Amino acid sequence: MIATKHPKSRHYAGSESLGVRVSAGVAQKNEGTTYIVEVNKELQLSPGDETLKNRSQVDRKRARRAEKQTTKTFKSQRLFLKRKSSSKSARQEEKEGITYSTDCGLLDGFAELVDDPSGL
Repeated sequence: MIATKHPKSRHYAGSESLGVRVSAGVAQKNEGTTYIVEVNKELQLSPGDETLKNRSQVDRKRARRAEKQTTKTFKSQRLFLKRKSSSKSARQEEKEGITYSTDCGLLDGFAELVDDPSGL
């Protein structure tokens, strides 16, 4: 959650907003996204009916997803898909050879051709 408030692609560490962003992430984790309404009330601002409705809806959706992810059927399906994906990768590696690893694309013969200008 901190990464959504403080992405690595932006440099907020040098600004005063970093503390506020981290606090916002902690509040979202502890209280849900309705912390925004509570902050508005604390600052004596109008909390906004639409904001409250939207934030409550987001929190309910997140709670439903979290509850679903703890079920046995969801976990077994996730494990099945993980095994299916890894077996597919293993089949492709066996068929095509290793495609992603350190120095997998450099062959001795190819390196010699590049180094030897007469071989071209």
